[in-house]
Amino acid sequence: MKSLCNYGHRVLLAFILSGMTIPVSGAADDFDDYNTTDVITHVMQTYSRVFSARGRITRSFESGGEKQSYSGTFAVRKPDHILVEFVGDNHQYVGFDGTTFRLFFPAENKGIYKEAGSMNELERFITGPEPLFGNILSLINDAFSVKLADMVQGNLILKASPKKPLLFNFVLIAVDPKTWTVRAVEHFDRENKLVSQTKFLEFKSIGDSLFFPTKIATSSVSNENLYVESTELSRVQLNVIIEDEVFRIPGKSDTNWILESTLEKNQK
Repeated sequence: MKSLCNYGHRVLLAFILSGMTIPVSGAADDFDDYNTTDVITHVMQTYSRVFSARGRITRSFESGGEKQSYSGTFAVRKPDHILVEFVGDNHQYVGFDGTTFRLFFPAENKGIYKEAGSMNELERFITGPEPLFGNILSLINDAFSVKLADMVQGNLILKASPKKPLLFNFVLIAVDPKTWTVRAVEHFDRENKLVSQTKFLEFKSIGDSLFFPTKIATSSVSNENLYVESTELSRVQLNVIIEDEVFRIPGKSDTNWILESTLEKNQK
């Protein structure tokens, strides 16, 4: 049975590893026109304008020569609600209602759950709705030191370094100053090796201020294994009213709900 954290990891790490690692030197002439505080403020303002989205979702995943594809529907609402239903042979629901994360398999009448209170801030972020909105800066807070490091191919590069040791040494975030949207995110491990990269390739836009990512390319490296994933969203509706009922996992009274920590313990 799948893990909630594994699912959330793939949702956030929308990456394609390539030779296009973001450099942090050789800034362009107009780099001096910007400062860290203003860049972060502009980005946060852009992403604050979208508070909900719903539509269709297709996710393709490849690892170790194995390819899988899932299609279905999604609904997200800030600050903490998400429901994704994948239909077909792998019918499943993944959702968060503000307190509990759940992964439900209707055919087996089984599910996995994890309480948000038992997760750290990073786990809650990568499993929740924010990755679909595309703003990694919503996770960056006082625990990180952020500075404007460079300007490359028209994109401003922010470097975020955790103030206390984490699994990664720093994160590079590419920002388009024309739209103030995040276009790429790269994580580097404690040896400064690139281990994951996110590229937000296409956006649904309304006017010149509403932007929502609709095509995300994903990859990450773990234990020398390469995981590649693409997410495409279509028929997207932005800033619509989505009632709480939409985010409820349709389990039954006799559904076998398993606490994820118990499942992980039994698998060891």
